[in-house]
Amino acid sequence: TYPDFGQDFVIGKVPGRISGIQNLIKKIQQRLITPNGVLYWDPAYGLDVRQYLNASFSTAKIQEIQAAVKRQCELDERVLIAEVTVEALNALSINITIQIIDIAFNASSGPSFIFVLRVSQLTIELLTSAINQ
Repeated sequence: TYPDFGQDFVIGKVPGRISGIQNLIKKIQQRLITPNGVLYWDPAYGLDVRQYLNASFSTAKIQEIQAAVKRQCELDERVLIAEVTVEALNALSINITIQIIDIAFNASSGPSFIFVLRVSQLTIELLTSAINQ
């Protein structure tokens, strides 16, 4: 069984509800496209990772991005640990791989899950997601 990650509405081509792990992934995507400080009730919320594009990606810069994304993921109360890997494809796009261990994780029964986001100047697109048993 999977923990309850809440439910939310999705407005898009086909409006509907989203729940479970997909809801948490969507919320993390939103965190990573929202500029820091825009929510007055939660000034720590958000990291617009698109700000890192159009720059040279040194090892130090990649580590900075990984640490910042990890901090944002772990600010979500449903996330216990986030492991982040960043791959610079070119100056205009990066891939971010995130493995989440949720707060309800139990080494004997709880799943972790991994997903890959492609960041470009306009969007953060979910490329893949998988649940690790």
